[in-house]
Amino acid sequence: MLLIFQVRYHNEGTATGADRTQIKMKLAEGVPFEVTPSFLAPTKLLSIPPQKERFVHEGPASLRTIFGDNKPRRIVGVRAHMHKLGVEMKVSVNRGGKDACLVDIPQYDFDWQTSYFLIKPVDIMTQDTINIPCVYNSTSEKKAVYWGEDTEDEMCLTTIYSMPR
Repeated sequence: MLLIFQVRYHNEGTATGADRTQIKMKLAEGVPFEVTPSFLAPTKLLSIPPQKERFVHEGPASLRTIFGDNKPRRIVGVRAHMHKLGVEMKVSVNRGGKDACLVDIPQYDFDWQTSYFLIKPVDIMTQDTINIPCVYNSTSEKKAVYWGEDTEDEMCLTTIYSMPR
């Protein structure tokens, strides 16, 4: 089994010395190896205006863009990701005008992020859309904030853990 880790640092060039990052892990029992994490974001450009107490960025995303086929998949987990301005996030599947909630985080905290695995997996066709509304509070900002890797930038991203059905 091959595991790949991405570690992002934000130290503004002030750190010196060798990296002393350590990772302790163990494999969860009963999780099938064919589970694939897929990163999805709304298709429209993220641009958060300054001085807004509640700014909603949302849009549809689709697993079709990742898998390129129309084969059904089973969603077994989800992870929500924004940066410091994020205050709420919800991820749901829309099929034929009806939403099925995958995760609802009414008080998002950048310092407390985790993946959520569903008690009851949700089956999805790749033409179904995944809605990802992200809510931000930008009252502390003097200029617009855009998508980016740095913590001072923002993201509206979900990881969908799925497997073939």
